Amino acid sequence: MASGPSAVERRNPACPLATLLEHTEGLICLTGAIPFGFLTRHILDTGLRGTARTFLSMLREAFGPEGLYAELTSDGTAGSRRRMRQVEAFARECGVPTLAAHEVTYLSPTDHKLHEVLVAATNLTALPGPEYRPTDRLYLTPLRRWNASFWIGPRLSPTPRRWQSGARER
Repeated sequence: MASGPSAVERRNPACPLATLLEHTEGLICLTGAIPFGFLTRHILDTGLRGTARTFLSMLREAFGPEGLYAELTSDGTAGSRRRMRQVEAFARECGVPTLAAHEVTYLSPTDHKLHEVLVAATNLTALPGPEYRPTDRLYLTPLRRWNASFWIGPRLSPTPRRWQSGARER
């Protein structure tokens, strides 16, 4: 009798990078939310920038130059703008366009504490859970407030119109 995924696999679903790279047609790739995205962790750790360049090159080859974007996210914590500037500078240096994104982890600010409990329960840890961020700003934010949180300098590329909420591709 075949067994299903383990409890750990069910709590942490993942797609191996090799599998993803085999199925890129019609997809775009964002490099990952700051500070925990796979590539952004490597960018922010200056000792791992060579590894970040290697992965970025692999992703650019797989997704093409029009299908790869360095994702810039602001979680409202101390250092968030500095981290965004670091990722933006690295992307510019590597010739990868940036895309401002908003990390939505829960629907409203009042859901923050529930989210903390769910993360801890999912990981079978005490509160606060792993990779805890002391922020209650990862909720669905109105566009005008969201736009204001992304001013990091004049080089930030706006979100392409075709990906904005409600916009139609022409």
